[in-house]
Formats: sequence, structure tokens, C-alpha cells
Amino acid sequence: VAAGSMPPWMPSDDCNGHHFVGDLSLTAEQKAVFAAWADGGFALGDASDDPGGTPPTLPSLPSVSDTLDAGADYTARNDLADEYRCFILDPGNTQTEHLVGYDIRPGAPSVVHHVILFKADRDAALARDAQDAADFGWQCFGASDVDGSTFEDTLAAWAPGAGATSFPAGTGLALAEHEVIVMQVHYNTQAVTTVPPDRTEVLLQYATGPVTAARMI
Repeated sequence: VAAGSMPPWMPSDDCNGHHFVGDLSLTAEQKAVFAAWADGGFALGDASDDPGGTPPTLPSLPSVSDTLDAGADYTARNDLADEYRCFILDPGNTQTEHLVGYDIRPGAPSVVHHVILFKADRDAALARDAQDAADFGWQCFGASDVDGSTFEDTLAAWAPGAGATSFPAGTGLALAEHEVIVMQVHYNTQAVTTVPPDRTEVLLQYATGPVTAARMI
């Protein structure tokens, strides 16, 4: 917290006058609260101060154009503390669509650490999948490990606690008819004794009118 790496927020607060939506950085006063708590031994506080109630409702998409999954369950390897697995999600689009929102729902929340979606050429993705024909999906780290695809082909990302994400109004990410989505799932199995099967689901919202092409940074 003192170094500014938690909560993670990399964009500069002096970016030619631009201010970013969803700024997670803490004020000096907020950092001081954490520092005082740490210096005091991380005291639990008074249980009578608990306001009770229910957790806030996560945001949802205003509409869903398509719902995709990998087509089968996958059970992460229990001999790996961390496994990065890629799966093809094929929307089967007949024209270029522009993604304006998404919602990623893990099938096994106890082991799904985070999810990243990449776009990739369909034939190239199928060729990569065929290299590990005996297994469902393929091992991947960083980007999708599909020939010709880079980290700049990122479409979406999810981590625990996140609900649906809607892009700024009037913007979208293009997904061409020859492209598929490669879903990279990071599994961490350290907290479970028996690894549950996972079938993470992806909800997509496409633009219904013209949008300005955006890019993920």
C-alpha cells in the first residue's frame, strides 16, 4: 500500500490532464489508515461495529448477445499449484461484431484465479489446439500462444470480485468473422484437496450501432 503497488493502478496521475475511469489508487489519508492498522498489529476491531447487511450486487450487462463456454468441463491438474490453460470459444460470427461489454463467470470459483480473453484467427487457434490433440485445450502463459496473436489482442479480463464490464459509451473492440476467442484460465489448486471440474462461461454484449474502435491497454 505504501509503495502504491496495492491496489494495483499503473496509469500515471499526471497524464496530460486525462483522468481514468475506475482509478483504484489511494489517497495519502487512506494510506495512513492502513499504515496505522499495520503498526497497531492488525487489530480485528469491535464486532459490535459490524453493520451487517448483504454484500453489494455486482454489475450486470444491460443485454447479452452471446453466451459461450469451452464445450466441456476441464479439471485442473492437481500436481501443479498454478496452471494456465487455454480454450477456444467460437462465436461463429458471420460478420465483424464490436464487443462493448462482457461478463465472465467461473464454473469452479474455488480454483479459478483469473481469466483473460484474447481474439485469434480461427485456423491458427485450431492448429494450436491440434498440437495437444490428446488433451482438452492447451497450456499457455502470458498471451494465447496462438501463432500471430499477441498480448495486444486482449479483449477482456476477470478476477474474483468483478462483475460485468461495460466499455466507455460509443466504443468497442472488433471481433471479425474469421476470429475466435481464446480463453486463458489461471487455475490455482492450493486451497482445495479435491480439484472440482470447471466450465467457465462468458457472456458477450455486441454493439447495435456504429462505435469508435478501441484497444485494450
